[in-house]
Amino acid sequence: MNSKAVKILLEVLGAVVVSAVLSYVPQEALPFVVDLAIIPLIFVALRRGLVWGCIASVLFGVIHMFLHPSGAGYFMVPFHDSVMAYGFVGVAGFFARNTVRTAFNARTSSTTLNVVTASIIATFVSYGFHAIGTAIGAPSLFSADKVALAQGFFGFGMSFVVTLVVTLVLLVT
Repeated sequence: MNSKAVKILLEVLGAVVVSAVLSYVPQEALPFVVDLAIIPLIFVALRRGLVWGCIASVLFGVIHMFLHPSGAGYFMVPFHDSVMAYGFVGVAGFFARNTVRTAFNARTSSTTLNVVTASIIATFVSYGFHAIGTAIGAPSLFSADKVALAQGFFGFGMSFVVTLVVTLVLLVT
């Protein structure tokens, strides 16, 4: 491996470690959940591109599946809730080339648009897979479970909006 590849690999591993640490930030006092762990993953995807962003995201998703197990007795629930949800955050890397290209030539509006679009797509896809994992983990579809599932999706919506706002504030400023 050459020096550049080692630097990129260390940056990816650093983002995975920071995401793992941020996943342990307690948030029980809030009425919604802010998924802070996706911020370093979006950052590394925007900085290094689709391939390295997906590598970092999938690696963190696998680590998250073992650090925070969810879904009693199911494999598909933690797979969707961790590996798929965080693995697809790397799609923000589609915007990396244009973000890096416009970042250094005084076209801040284009750079901001790329970061905002990448953050919206990555956050939406991540929360979509979290919702799929929750729907798979629902024990049955009786009326009481449907109400709980609907309240869960409303909570996901609030968490999505708050996470998106926090991500945009941190990445755009």
